[in-house]
Amino acid sequence: MRMNASRAKDELLRLRDELEQQIQTKTEALRQANQHLLLDLADRMKAEVALRDSESQLRAMFENALDSMILLDDDRRILDANESAQQLFGYGIQELLALRWDALIPAGHVAEIEEHWKSVFEEGAKRGEIEVRRACGSARLVSFSARANIQPGRHLITLRDLTEQREAEDSLRLLSQRLMRLQDEERRRIARELHDSTGQSLSALAMHLDVVMAESHSLPPRAQKSAAEAVEICRTCSTDIRTISYLLHPPLLDEVGLLPALAWYVSGFSERSGVKVTKKICELSKPLAKELNTALFRIIQEALVNIHKHADSKEAKIELNKSDGKIVLEISDSGNGIDPARLRNGRNGARGLGVGITGMRERVRQLGGTLEIKRANPGTLVRASFPIMEEYDNGNT
Repeated sequence: MRMNASRAKDELLRLRDELEQQIQTKTEALRQANQHLLLDLADRMKAEVALRDSESQLRAMFENALDSMILLDDDRRILDANESAQQLFGYGIQELLALRWDALIPAGHVAEIEEHWKSVFEEGAKRGEIEVRRACGSARLVSFSARANIQPGRHLITLRDLTEQREAEDSLRLLSQRLMRLQDEERRRIARELHDSTGQSLSALAMHLDVVMAESHSLPPRAQKSAAEAVEICRTCSTDIRTISYLLHPPLLDEVGLLPALAWYVSGFSERSGVKVTKKICELSKPLAKELNTALFRIIQEALVNIHKHADSKEAKIELNKSDGKIVLEISDSGNGIDPARLRNGRNGARGLGVGITGMRERVRQLGGTLEIKRANPGTLVRASFPIMEEYDNGNT
């Protein structure tokens, strides 16, 4: 009995030690779990603070953006709009939140907007230009950038008002057209003045010199030589004045049209520059409008001058064709080709390509055409394309 009691006591002590060990192990595990939980909770709190800060920053960016920003749902109801959007449309925020996007679009543009929305959802994003309607009923031209599902069922539209910019561009375009017309009129006036006034004065001077030469046998040898030189100078001046007058504005262009004027100019250009020019001109069943004749002539003139100055080419080719209701002009050379850097820089204006080519671009644009200047193999190719404008189009029959 005494032995059994001793064994029982030992067993109880062993069980007590095991229980204490298990309690210590569980307690340590629980302590570590609590520590991890506290760390996770701290990280989560930090993340929530960072998220709130990020949302606050995004909200501040949204509210203070210079561009107008509107958030829409799948039914195109307005969920939010920043201050710029409120100013653009002339509505307060609560008024905008009561509207659908369609209410901001002029009635005549609804079908266009539907196509834009289709592209937004198919491609995820879309850029373009549209007209929008303000609260007062006036229209504004805006560029837009739409992005679908920035969050599920949430779509963002960013708008930038282009109205003043476009009006300024239109004003500059009208000014450019007026300056181009004035330039052409001034060329005509100076050409007429040179021909009618200076040319006539030189002709009168030549007649007087002819009288002097007829009596030159009675003059001393030195005077005879001076008179002969004066006659030669007078003839040279007359030729130069006539050439300058024709280069400013060849009367053939107004009197008989493009082709005779072009033949005259090309012949003189080749003689002066040493550049051989070949022409391939399509038949024109009806005379072209005066504005188109002038544009084609000036583009050819500028292109040939550039070939002579820059291309290091001894030959050039002019082709004029009709294709798909358009007049297509091509001028090419076999020289060293235009520098690609000049082409890239020149797309933004005269700094890259020069005033002459900028003038070419403006003439083409005014007549609804396109101008392409590129490196060829070899040389450079200038291609201008215009809608066909015949003489009767302007009532000049």
